[in-house]
Formats: sequence, C-alpha cells, structure tokens
Amino acid sequence: MASFGEVWGRTCRVIVGTVVVLGLSIVAAELVARYVFGLSPLTYTRPPHPLLVTGDQMEPTTLSGLSAAPGGPASLGYRPDGLGFHVDPQAPPPASRTTLSDFLFEHKLSRYTGDDMDRLLCDDPDASALLVLGASAAQGFAATSKLSTWHALLETALREKIGKPNLYVFNAAMGGYNSFQDNLVYHLVAAPRVPVPILFYNGGNDLQVLSSGRVGDPAFLGTWYGAVYGNRPLLWLAEHSAIASTVLQKSFNESFIEFIALLDRDDALFERRAKAAVTLYFESMSEVLAACEAEHRPCWVAIQPTRALTSARTGGSTPDVVSSRRVRQIYALFEQRLANHRYRDRFIDLTGVFDGGDRASR
Repeated sequence: MASFGEVWGRTCRVIVGTVVVLGLSIVAAELVARYVFGLSPLTYTRPPHPLLVTGDQMEPTTLSGLSAAPGGPASLGYRPDGLGFHVDPQAPPPASRTTLSDFLFEHKLSRYTGDDMDRLLCDDPDASALLVLGASAAQGFAATSKLSTWHALLETALREKIGKPNLYVFNAAMGGYNSFQDNLVYHLVAAPRVPVPILFYNGGNDLQVLSSGRVGDPAFLGTWYGAVYGNRPLLWLAEHSAIASTVLQKSFNESFIEFIALLDRDDALFERRAKAAVTLYFESMSEVLAACEAEHRPCWVAIQPTRALTSARTGGSTPDVVSSRRVRQIYALFEQRLANHRYRDRFIDLTGVFDGGDRASR
C-alpha cells in the first residue's frame, strides 16, 4: 500500500503536468489565433480626454500607450505617480484654458496649429479668418492629403475671389464628435481667442439614433466608462489575449445588432430617440449661436450631407446600419423643427447637395 507521501507526490506531479499542458495549450491556441487567423488583443485607437471624451484616431495600442497622444495626460504635463497622475509643481501654469483643446488643431488633416492661429491673427490685425468646428466631415476625413481637404480648397477659393492672401480657414474639428462636444469646443477653442467667424459643420453624428448609448452623449463615452468602471480582470485578459478579445467583441457586436433590430421594428422606441436627438442637437447649437449673437460674432451651422440620406432620397440602396426608412424619418423631423427655429437663418442645409435635381441647386 502506497504511503501518504507517495500518493501526494503522484498527485502533485499530475497537477503540475496538467497545468503545464493547459498552459502550453493556451499559448499554442493564442499563437494560432494571432498568426494564423489574424486575431488581435483588445486595442484602443482614440485617447481618452478629460473633457471632450476622445481625441484624434491613432494607431491601435493599449490604453496606457495612449498616454502620450495629443490631448493625453503626458501632453498636458501629467506623469504617472502611483494611483494618480501629477504635474511637476515647478512647471509653468497654463496661460489660457485653450491648452486643454489645442490638440484639436493637430489632427491629421489640419494645416494650422492653435499656436499658428494665434500668431497669424495677432501679428496681422488685417488678417481675416474662418474657424471650422465639427466632426469627421468637417475635418475632411475622406481627403487624401491636407491640401486636398475641402477647407484647404475653400481657403484658396476665398483668397482668389476676395483677393486677400492673408485670409485663413482654420480647422479644429474632430472625428466622432457631436453637437454636445462642438458646444464645449466653442467655449474652449473659440471664446478665449481673437473673435473670428465660425462655421459649425455637423449634424451627421447627432441625427443618428443607431447608437446603443444614451442619445446626445459622446459616441465613445461607454467605452471609457468600461475602461474606468468595468471589470478590470476581464479587460486585462482582453488586452493580452486575442481569443478573449474576439469573444468579448463578438458579444458586444451581437448586442449592438440586437439593439439596431429593435430600433427598426419598435416605432415608439425610435420616435423617443429621434425626438431626443433632434431636441438635444438644437439645444447645443442654439446655445452657441446665442453666444455668437451676444458677442456679435458671425456664426453659421452647416448640416452635412450623408450617404444614407442621399441614397434614401434618390432611390438608391447604399447600405447603412439603420434602414433608409428610419433615416428619412429623423431628417424629416429635423426639417420640421428647423422651419420654425429662432436661428433658422443661421443654418445652411447641405444635406441635399449630392441628391441632384432641385436640391443640388440650393
């Protein structure tokens, strides 16, 4: 009969062997997932921002890897120190609150930094300028270079038409932003600076009820809630395992698809979200237009065209997340509200510029 020590020894060897085999199997499965199937661990492409939620899209990296991104803590002088970030007490304090938003001028299609804007306008009192705020359409996201963006071409056209070489079109837009963020950007970027006319080129991200987030909130707010309040062990696993990340992303995508399907078949749910989206959009834009009016600053809001709406109006079949029926409904509600809006003459409806026919001539 085997002694207790012999039994314990065999048990330990079995446990160790099982753990080794299991560990090697996990490593092998992870390598296959990454290098055979091309899966990857959880990465982030937008740095979190303390006020504006997100910054410009970056190369995929870990959350900690975004610390040094424009608008991130390192760019503002913060350094990790235990559980928090601290600023060198000897560092000079900021001269203006605009420093929290200067990264907006540093997106990949911007031609002027915030410092450039200040220098050009302060050094040349005769200079003229237009500041563009908004989201990816305002950035000129589809352009292949800075010089081919619509705001660069507009600057050239205005200079030639007016005959003024010191006319500038500055751009502080950011992809993914909605009117709530545009409102904040106005107060952070424009209000403290030399007054210039402003064009808000937006609407596309607001007039979407497809997000499973709360209507009117920044698009990536739920992501950062997850990073701060979420299941840390689960997030750590997803950030280090391609398999875990894929499983979690699949679960998230399925939930999103279910929500979209519910939105398409539930008229009451759609109506609630559509009305809220339009109401919140006009709330944000009315506030900044009122501020512009009080400051005697020329401001306009251009409602951007969208492929889904153009397709719905022209009888096309451009695929989108939500049905063309829903797209038409929310823009019809928007047009109804706009018709009697206090600042109706400050809005420029560009949603039909690609529709052809009468709309293209507006």
